Amino acid sequence: MRILLFILIISNLGCKTSESLIEKNNNDVFFSNTLYPIKYDKLWGYADFFGNIIIQPKFEDASLFQYGTAIVKLNNRYGYISNTGQWLIKPKYRSAEPFYLRYYGVKSKDGRGKKNLIAKVNEGNGNYYINSDGVTIKKVELFNEIVNCKPIISRLKDYSISNLDGTYELTYEYWKITSDTSGYKVIDTTNLKLDTIIELSSEFALLKKNSKYAIYCNKTSKGIDVVNNERYLIPKDSVHKVMPNFIYDDVKFKTSFGEEKPTSIFKKKGRWGIVSVSGQELVPFLYLDIVQIENNNSFLVEFEENKFGYISTIFESSQVYNARKDEKTNGIVREHFKR
Repeated sequence: MRILLFILIISNLGCKTSESLIEKNNNDVFFSNTLYPIKYDKLWGYADFFGNIIIQPKFEDASLFQYGTAIVKLNNRYGYISNTGQWLIKPKYRSAEPFYLRYYGVKSKDGRGKKNLIAKVNEGNGNYYINSDGVTIKKVELFNEIVNCKPIISRLKDYSISNLDGTYELTYEYWKITSDTSGYKVIDTTNLKLDTIIELSSEFALLKKNSKYAIYCNKTSKGIDVVNNERYLIPKDSVHKVMPNFIYDDVKFKTSFGEEKPTSIFKKKGRWGIVSVSGQELVPFLYLDIVQIENNNSFLVEFEENKFGYISTIFESSQVYNARKDEKTNGIVREHFKR
């Protein structure tokens, strides 16, 4: 899949960085006048929220709209268009990044100036910045300090051990019944010979064994039946076994602060979908490929061979969700293309 991968995937870990001070409304995905890139027969165009083609496919590449502009590629050069398809900055760049509201230049006592829309471009002789009119900005000094970061302390040691052969095991505890009124706690290991254990949250971990993945609830390690929300109580002469369900063929990873971490994009039975950290299916496993763009519930999907479009995940309010008894999730997937 060849797409514009200049849009950064930003992981929200409780940190603030001035590089991500982008004044945009993530609810843009709900507005019917938002356009989304679509690809048919090797060319990109744009469709509206409902999948109707608004700008005919004629570009070699296309990005999402941001601040009223999108980057497109024509005749092997990048430029910027409006949502009517008109050129705002004609294609002349070998590479181009989207416009962001950024502090640049030192203009006040606090070391910061006014935020303005700027974008980094390259015509072949090195990178430089332009404003939204395409005028070159001669002096740019970006601020990229990171504040209010809290380190994530791994909890894997609380419920896992490593084998001498380099594989891993889960540890868990449960209660054996010694009489009608008493019991005693048993601590055991799984003997699963896991390839990898990756922490997803304080309650869930990603397990890998023989190239297959499972999502494991760490409450199980404390002897809790997650389905019934009660402790495991078994006869004294019985043995309890933890059996993770290795149903995923693959998972996509992203680099965050120099560390490879799993995303929510999983593969099952040859198709890609999206699951929550607890394993709840958010986007059905229908797509040949999925790529997350930005940090805003928009995903680029390959829905048929060499046909691409965007989907959005929209979450209902708790009142609406609770009123519907027939659905397992409050997430709604919207395809911004027509099959």
